[in-house]
Amino acid sequence: MLILLTLEHLVEGGAIANIKNVILVILITYGGLIDEQIFESVMCLGVDGVVTFQGVRLAVTTLMRTQQTTFLIGIHCMAYRMNFFLQSLSSMPMVSKLKDLLQ
Repeated sequence: MLILLTLEHLVEGGAIANIKNVILVILITYGGLIDEQIFESVMCLGVDGVVTFQGVRLAVTTLMRTQQTTFLIGIHCMAYRMNFFLQSLSSMPMVSKLKDLLQ
């Protein structure tokens, strides 16, 4: 099941606990899961790299992993990862020329 969490789901605000609660409501409402199924499921949460989602101590993935399901895998968005990769390579002259050519 793939569910895209958009800003329209976050009408109460973007706080970490609220985002976690919105995800749980979506899993229950649209996924037809109950709390025990969520806890026992292996889930993958694809997010961007902001601390709200991927922080080490207090983040959506951390709260989900410690409070809801022990089998949660947080995946950093591939577009962001590619962008970071290209930025790290852009200091190389050949890559910089290629980047300028493609833009």
